[in-house]
Amino acid sequence: MWESIDIRCTVPECGYFWSDLVKREDRDKEFPCQDCGGTAQRIIGAPLVLQASYHMGHKRGGDYYLLKEASKLKRKEANLGTKDRGDIQSAIKELRRAASNEKSKTP
Repeated sequence: MWESIDIRCTVPECGYFWSDLVKREDRDKEFPCQDCGGTAQRIIGAPLVLQASYHMGHKRGGDYYLLKEASKLKRKEANLGTKDRGDIQSAIKELRRAASNEKSKTP
């Protein structure tokens, strides 16, 4: 059985990273680095956990909580009738405006 794994060079000066298709029984052995010739090992990543943990898959900034709150209100707005959406729409605009102001403060 073959599987795709991520491999990183263990030489600190190199750190080369690549993906490879290997046999399941060979996945835990050491591999020769494709860049420097040193030793490389399989790394275990969790991309789905990271993407689920962060808004839009990006690192959380100071504006994260504002965007998260706006997203919650957007879901609530979808379940309301057209007449009742006005207050929520203005709250969403205010949160997004505050988030963009927060982002502009970040160096």
